[in-house]
Amino acid sequence: MRLLFFLLFTLLPSITWAQTDRQIRMRIDSTLTARYYKTSYDTNYVARPEGKLTLKVKLNQTGNDFHAKGTVNDIYCKADLKTSHKTTMSFDVSYRGLSASVAINPAKMSGAYKDYEFNFNYYSSRLSLDFSYQRSESLAGDITRDDRGLQTMESGDLTLKVINLAGYYTFNYRRFSFPASFSQSYIQHRSAGSWLAGISYQGGTIETTDQLKVRKSDAPDISIESTLKSKPFISQLLL
Repeated sequence: MRLLFFLLFTLLPSITWAQTDRQIRMRIDSTLTARYYKTSYDTNYVARPEGKLTLKVKLNQTGNDFHAKGTVNDIYCKADLKTSHKTTMSFDVSYRGLSASVAINPAKMSGAYKDYEFNFNYYSSRLSLDFSYQRSESLAGDITRDDRGLQTMESGDLTLKVINLAGYYTFNYRRFSFPASFSQSYIQHRSAGSWLAGISYQGGTIETTDQLKVRKSDAPDISIESTLKSKPFISQLLL
């Protein structure tokens, strides 16, 4: 009998903790499920995926080509430059609308790719936002100037900084899902279109690096700026 009481006294905390842990997990799952299926969409057109867990693997390759020409202070200049390409493999996991992802760049891990890029995307039923920032020193190519002739720029000679920002508002958000096109967090069951109100901005600079000036005292001091602003616009999209 004493042995029985001893075993119950020893195992009771473990059993209680297991029950508490299970209750917490069930409560969290219930809350996420209610949030996941709570939607302002017309379910005849848009619905959530039925599975709890969504796994995605994506292979992505990006790069920038830059072509510019113009006359500044009576000096004609033409630039044909491009960055090295970036190849990444990303793994995305989503559970009841909560997502996490990790991207692997083999060239970055080996030290062959040193450019930096940051991306932020937000997609909801009404508002969507895309933001990206890139800083690159792999820009290389040719620059032709009337006063200096052809100059070949190598990787590390120039620094490129680019910002992109775009925002959209979906008017027919009950029947049209903007996230269904990009994140697969919704499914467009029936085709529908919507007018979108949006605004965008793109700005960038290309400048000579300090390393080039130290290495070549006669190197040109290059500074190129580009800005592309979009006034608020309205367009139609069909999905």
